[in-house]
Amino acid sequence: MATSERLKEQLNRYFISQNCTLGTPGTIAHIPCPAGAAVVAAHATLDGAIATADAVITFELGGVTLKDDAATPATRSMTITQSGSAAGDCHSVTFENANVALTVADNDVLAGGSVLEIIDAGASGAGTATFVIEFQP
Repeated sequence: MATSERLKEQLNRYFISQNCTLGTPGTIAHIPCPAGAAVVAAHATLDGAIATADAVITFELGGVTLKDDAATPATRSMTITQSGSAAGDCHSVTFENANVALTVADNDVLAGGSVLEIIDAGASGAGTATFVIEFQP
């Protein structure tokens, strides 16, 4: 992809943020998708240290865990490490494969009005984080 095309693609993205409490098993947030778009990435910033264990976060649409767009899709998750964790720590996961164009057949493309769920494995102990979900129409 040419540099000007990549820049145009990046400028066409939008972001939705949500503050979430970590440490409770199950869905910790519901993120609305106001217009049809692909989920490109998710970012999290801790508001403080995590108490007991790593937080493993996945993202679901209609009960299906999002995967990357590689030829052999793999589940994408975000591990927020407990050891040494502190306010301001940042973590990210991408759902985009630079060599594969996103299409509506990919499971990370949401129709307008869809809801993306943030799921916590629940072993981390209390803590909060601000999640930012990056969408590309």
